[in-house]
Amino acid sequence: MTEMTTTRAMMTLAGLLACAASAPAYADVIFDTGAPDPGFFGFIGFDLSPNQSVAVAFTPTADVRLDSIDVWMMSNAFDGVIFPEFKLSLVAGVEDGGLGEPGTRVLETWDLTTSAVGFDPRRETARSLGGTILSAGVQYWVVGTSDAPELENPVWVWGTGEATSAIDNALSPGWNVSGGGATPSISIGATVIPAPTSAALLAVSTVMTTRRRRT
Repeated sequence: MTEMTTTRAMMTLAGLLACAASAPAYADVIFDTGAPDPGFFGFIGFDLSPNQSVAVAFTPTADVRLDSIDVWMMSNAFDGVIFPEFKLSLVAGVEDGGLGEPGTRVLETWDLTTSAVGFDPRRETARSLGGTILSAGVQYWVVGTSDAPELENPVWVWGTGEATSAIDNALSPGWNVSGGGATPSISIGATVIPAPTSAALLAVSTVMTTRRRRT
């Protein structure tokens, strides 16, 4: 091939890849453990306090860009004056020979305030800054913590579904991971990252073939 032909192929490749990158992406709910259900005994959840942290695991099935995390919270403060603060952290999971557990590599954090008064759950939303990419097949954890004292602390309400979750508290330090049962209510929204189009992949193949012929 001539130099001009190779240049044109490269320009075509660049154009096709640009089109693939600009292809319309779409937002989706990639993980959801269901909204709270009061059931027979009313709403139930896990306390977040200096003595207890709670986490939920999820694994995307496609490469995505994180949009938001919704959690349902209620409060041990019933006076309508104190609205407990809490923190959500998105961390990478680590292998532990079993179900995995939260690691120490923090990808994004949010400081939030519980808007609920007493055991009247409210949805609280953490919005991503838009740059956090989550890879398909990789385990991640959303960790909830709070410095609020007991009787004034937030409560992460149980959802109707089940997922891998973990608790770290003063009575049993370290992450205690469970593969089912009571699970905090959480919903994660993300934008799927489009895969390269077949035309773009064909252009890559063509350019690579051209290079091999010229060498």
